[in-house]
Amino acid sequence: MWYLITFIHTNTYLKVDNMPTIGFEIKRKCKLCGKVFVAKTLDSHYCSPKCGKVAWKRKKDAKDRNTKLEAIAKQVSDIREYISVKEAVAMFGVERSTLYRLIKLGRIPTINMGTRLTRIKRSEMERLFINRPESIAEKEKPVPKTYSLEPEDCYTITEICEKYHINDSSVWAHVRKYSIPSRQIGNYVYVPKQEIDQEACIYADNVRKLRQHEYDSAILYTDKENEIAAQNERSEQDFIKYFNSIISTRHPNSSDSIIVNWRRVGELLKMYSQGQPIPFKAISVKLLEDIKMFLLRAPMGGNKKGTISQNTASTYFSILKAGLKQAFIDEYLTVDINAKVKGITNIEKPRVALTMNEVQMLVDTPCKDDVLKRAFLFSILTGLRHSDIQTLKWKQIQQTSKGTWQAVVVQQKTKRPDYKPVIQQALQLCGIRPNDDEALVFEGLTDASWISRPLKVWIEASGIKKHITFHCGRHTSQISTNTLVTNCISV
Repeated sequence: MWYLITFIHTNTYLKVDNMPTIGFEIKRKCKLCGKVFVAKTLDSHYCSPKCGKVAWKRKKDAKDRNTKLEAIAKQVSDIREYISVKEAVAMFGVERSTLYRLIKLGRIPTINMGTRLTRIKRSEMERLFINRPESIAEKEKPVPKTYSLEPEDCYTITEICEKYHINDSSVWAHVRKYSIPSRQIGNYVYVPKQEIDQEACIYADNVRKLRQHEYDSAILYTDKENEIAAQNERSEQDFIKYFNSIISTRHPNSSDSIIVNWRRVGELLKMYSQGQPIPFKAISVKLLEDIKMFLLRAPMGGNKKGTISQNTASTYFSILKAGLKQAFIDEYLTVDINAKVKGITNIEKPRVALTMNEVQMLVDTPCKDDVLKRAFLFSILTGLRHSDIQTLKWKQIQQTSKGTWQAVVVQQKTKRPDYKPVIQQALQLCGIRPNDDEALVFEGLTDASWISRPLKVWIEASGIKKHITFHCGRHTSQISTNTLVTNCISV
C-alpha cells in the first residue's frame, strides 16, 4: 500500500489540475474509427469528442431498439400459430434479411395473405431458433458504504492537496465525480481517508500496469521491428493530407501561380477519391495510371466549363510525381514509385506572335487604358513578362557605362538578376522619370487575372484577328529584332 502511494507522490505530472491525467503517452486505437491516438486519460477510448458522441449515440439507438423489440415480443400471444416477420425478429432476435433469405430458400414455410402480410409458422421458428433471452432483471441496488466522518478518520481538503500535490479544484472535481461524502466542521471540510486512499491506490496500480507494459514491449521489440512498426503506421496516413501539408514547406518563396497549381492538384485528388483518403499503402502504378486518365478528362476550375488541356494535365501530373518523390524522401513510401510512372506528353503548340504590320496597327489604334498600351509595347521592345513590368520600379532602369539603358530584373525562379537592354523608344514609353526612384514605372497597370478583357477590346479595335494575350508581347520580342520593331513604334 505504501509503495503505491509513494509512486503517486513521486509522479510530478500529478501537479496538473486534472487528477486522472497520466504523465506519459499511451497510444490507443479508437474503438469507432480505428485511428491511432494518444490517450489523455486512462479511460480514453475514442480519438475525439465527435467519435465519443457517435459511439454513445449508437449504444443508445441499440438500447432503444432492443427495448422496442422486447415490447413487441411480449405482446405476442402464446397460442398464435403464425406470426409476422416483425414479431419473429422481436421474438427470436434474427435479422430481417436473414428471415427473408430463409423464406426464399424454402427453409421456413410461410403464408402470404397479401402485400406486406407475410406470416411465418411459429413452430418452425422455434425449431430453428431459440427465443430471445428475457431482459435481465434490474440489479439490486448495492448496499451503501458506511464511512466514518470523524475528524481522525478523515483528511481535510488542504491535507489531500499537500499529500498528493494537486490543487483544491482537482480534489473537489474528484469528490463530485465519485460521490464521495464530505462533512464540514467550522471552516474545514473533511473527506474519508478510506475512500481517498483507495482511489489513489487504484490509480497508481493502473499506472504501474501501463509502465510495465511499456517496459515489456521495449524488450520484446528490436530496433528493426520498431522501424517496421513505424513504417506501417506511416503507410496508414492519408497521401492527400500529406500532399496539401507540404505545399507551404516545399514552396515557401514560390510564385502564386505555382502555389495555385499545387492546390488545384490537391482538389483534383479529392475529386478523384470522392472525398475519401488515399493511404500511402494503396498507392501503386495502377492507381497512378488511373489518376493520369482522370486528369486527362478532369474539369476546369472556377466557373469555367469543359475539361483541362493535355498540357495542363501534364503539368498537374508532374506536380503529383513531385509530391510522391517528396513522400519517398520523407520515408512514407518504401519505393520510389514516381520513377516507375511516365508523365503525360506535352503537345507542342506554335507560339502566337505579332507581325510588324500588326504591331504598327496597335500603335495607330487608341486604347482606353494608356498604361496598358504603353506596358504592352514596352513588353514587345524588352521581352519582359507582365509580372516584371507591373512591379518594375524606376531604380531598376539604370544607365550603363556606355551611355545605354538597361532594366535590372531579379528572376523569381533563379533569384538571379537579369539585365534587359532598354532602347530609346522603350525608355520614352516609360514617361518622365520622377524624383522618387521607388515609384512604379507603370503605376496602375491591371493585374494579370483582369488584363485579358481590356487587352482583347484594344486588339479587336485594331482589326487583328489573332488570340493575343499579354505574354504574346514577349513572344514577339523573341522572334523579332529590335530594329524592325522600333521602326514601327514611334512615341
